[in-house]
Amino acid sequence: KIHKGDWGSDFRAHYSTMSPIYLLAVLILLNVATTISFQPLISPAVSGGRSKTSPLVSPLEAQKKPVPKLDESVKAKLLAESIAPWRTVRLFIYGSFGSGALLGGFLTLSGLFAAKAGLRSDVDIDEAKINVAIDFGATVFFLVAAYLDAQKGKELSEAVEAKMERKKQSKENMRASNDRWTKEFRALQVSVNLGGGEQKETFVRDLQDGAAQNLVVLAGNKAFLKDALLSAKLAQPGSFQRKDVLLIPVSLATPAAAVASDKGFASVPDSSSPSSPLYVADPAGEGWRDLVEREIQDAEGQGGEGKLIRDKGMVIVIDKKGEVKRRGLGAPSWSMVFDDV
Repeated sequence: KIHKGDWGSDFRAHYSTMSPIYLLAVLILLNVATTISFQPLISPAVSGGRSKTSPLVSPLEAQKKPVPKLDESVKAKLLAESIAPWRTVRLFIYGSFGSGALLGGFLTLSGLFAAKAGLRSDVDIDEAKINVAIDFGATVFFLVAAYLDAQKGKELSEAVEAKMERKKQSKENMRASNDRWTKEFRALQVSVNLGGGEQKETFVRDLQDGAAQNLVVLAGNKAFLKDALLSAKLAQPGSFQRKDVLLIPVSLATPAAAVASDKGFASVPDSSSPSSPLYVADPAGEGWRDLVEREIQDAEGQGGEGKLIRDKGMVIVIDKKGEVKRRGLGAPSWSMVFDDV
């Protein structure tokens, strides 16, 4: 059944109601069409799987790109924030509440001045004074809290930067130490026990390259050297020959102390004696003490471990290829030494 009516008024009412939605839809479609129309066409490669002008790269090529390193200051800041992650939130709260209290204080203060000048009669002067004191007191509190928290954050950042610098310096010292033990160490001489009291002086490089010997440097005072050699004698002496391990004891005692200790119970067995084991070689020539002293100086620069080395001794394991496998403080663990070589 057809009803006659005012089609024009119905259309206008319908159009006036739906026109914003239609307009929005049209604008979105136009935006999408414009964006797509201005995108560069990506054509498949004519040869080789990719066109010469195509900016696309394969996932394998993307993985080969070097990852940019973070700046040291940025890295220190991120590390400090990871240690104290809520400091930024606290500073935001201090700033928000403090600014709100300051704004409220100024508004209340202006109302108080207006009331005292007779411009406003709806303000309780006593209550306004209390509110002003509370607002500005809260502002001072949040300001002091933010300052103290920021100072703590600054101290933490400085501590993190100092630790990172020490770690960086430690890596540099380690590289320098490895360089010494792989280059200068090879130029030093040792006196090897051939048995029956017969000795032969040779270079460290000849022991590593020609005899394929793994060398263990024992550096410390007389008591440490005596205990280390005694523990080696008790730790399956045949393992030293099977593993091609040669011990080199380097005394850090002064010449006067060495003479005094040789008269007591802390004397170190001489490898030239007939009873000396074949896996012990004595340092010969110059350079041994200087090499160990520089190692101690590096340890002192890294955290004051130089005194511990002088008191407890140091063990350095260098394999036959000249690579430093282990650095240890105190009495050596021979099972770990055998595993290293």
